Amino acid sequence: MKQSDSMLMCGGGVMQLPAIRIARDEGFRVVVADGNSSCVGRVEADVFAHIDLKDDEALIRCARDHGVVAVCTAGTDFSLTVARVAEACGLPGVSVDAALHATDKALMRERLAAAGVSVPPFAVYRDGTRVSGHEEVPLPAVVKPVASMGARGVRRISAPEELSDAIAAALPHTRDGRVIVESFIPGTEYSIDALVTPTQRIVCGIADRHIAIPPNFVETGHTIPTSLPDDLQALLTREFFRAVDAIGICPGAAKGDVFIVDEDRRPTWLPGTGAAVVIGEIAARLSGGYMSGWTYPYCSGVEPTRGAIRIAAGREPDLPAPFRNTIAAERAIMSIPGTLAEDIPCAPLRSSPGVKECFIRVRAGDTVAIPSNNVEKCGNLIITGESRDELGLRVKAALSRVHIPLSPGNPVTLRFLLGPERPAQTVYAADERYHGPLDPPDDATRDRLCVAWLRETVETTARQGWTAETSPADEIAQCALQVHERLPERPEQDLQGFTRTEVLARIVRAWGARSTSLPASCAAAVLLLSCERGGLQGLHYVIDTLTEEASCRKTQELLEQYYGPH
Repeated sequence: MKQSDSMLMCGGGVMQLPAIRIARDEGFRVVVADGNSSCVGRVEADVFAHIDLKDDEALIRCARDHGVVAVCTAGTDFSLTVARVAEACGLPGVSVDAALHATDKALMRERLAAAGVSVPPFAVYRDGTRVSGHEEVPLPAVVKPVASMGARGVRRISAPEELSDAIAAALPHTRDGRVIVESFIPGTEYSIDALVTPTQRIVCGIADRHIAIPPNFVETGHTIPTSLPDDLQALLTREFFRAVDAIGICPGAAKGDVFIVDEDRRPTWLPGTGAAVVIGEIAARLSGGYMSGWTYPYCSGVEPTRGAIRIAAGREPDLPAPFRNTIAAERAIMSIPGTLAEDIPCAPLRSSPGVKECFIRVRAGDTVAIPSNNVEKCGNLIITGESRDELGLRVKAALSRVHIPLSPGNPVTLRFLLGPERPAQTVYAADERYHGPLDPPDDATRDRLCVAWLRETVETTARQGWTAETSPADEIAQCALQVHERLPERPEQDLQGFTRTEVLARIVRAWGARSTSLPASCAAAVLLLSCERGGLQGLHYVIDTLTEEASCRKTQELLEQYYGPH
């Protein structure tokens, strides 16, 4: 390679930063193309081209103008664009046919099924009408756009009458009006990255994926290396490469979302016995969820992106064997609905033990909500530990420092936390037995009991004029006691999860010596319901609301509107 050789990098966002830096380290003059003229990768590029990544012809002209010898991307859904540029310019890379079948989920399913690779039954709909696939797709099922990434527009359905709404939700994320409906895979999901050449197959990590927020599928994070036993890792890897071969990804990078289905959870559409592997998706690129650029390098010392860049230049990846033995995790920063009053402070998170990176996507004034996909989160943390136990402690410590300052007295936030109807989306700590955590059967019952208690106390206190008769210290003690008696224990903390001990500590510490015009019984009911729906963030929010005069008046007005005497 000549020192002046250029590489075209499609994308200049956060996910492409490691690739841009590594390409420059490899000696390339890096031309970064992105439709966002203020993308973070612009300052890292040798040359920046303001081009929409959907504009294949403009990218081909750009590649020719700069005489690039390689074209690449990382963590985007534009692998097909990369393949088209490479083909037009006679550059190394995955074929257009393979990239198309790795991007279009309908074509992917058809090719994998034809090759005997296990995939769920599926049907393709165009503008709401079935055009191909199985006449009947066994329920429960998952509805998703045919060509998209980041779980945008993806939703689980359990009844036929839910199909039309789910298709309507997926359509805004499609380019040609096509939506795929496929049977839900009742397994545990893993991510796998690999580099493939005619002479090498290099696995660049298998990660445990943590999925939550039904009926959507939002990745709250991943942990790498996987805790999967060696025999199941071998089974997963073998089936993944069968799928990669069927798609035709060579030479290039490949990424898979792969499920292990235990024998006792096999659906009727999956024949055979014993543990089985079912392919969720295959992509002709490295993963976009911080795995290839951050967590795998942190845990192994190896940079998959460097190998991918070398393959794109027509070379062998020449990566070393892993030489670290660290456990790494990515965890999402998520929020209940509201408006950011100020920027999320990152310094306390960066100073937490084991935190390597803190990425914040939102800023003061932005509207935030519980995400319905993987691009609506407030941010992400990268955390490492020398053991799984140490990593678990560090994750909890870091998440406990997350502070998302929402504007007080916001009716949207208060209705989510305290309204009489159960929120459409509630975050539960992930259950490793399920692809997505199931709503615990007693949760809705408990929520109704909380609402009933709140209605009863609000009606009583409203008649009494909403006047607290206790000192702040007594008030805190009474509230804590009542919450303690009614709050269930939860074994693990997630971003919206909590334990009873943590809640009590937060009540005492956050409330401090402040007082509220609500009596203790009503305050306790408000705190309990806010915990059930919004976790520790909801708890902090209502404590601030109950102890700030203007916000407390707004809360009282809304509570009377929701629950007051009729």
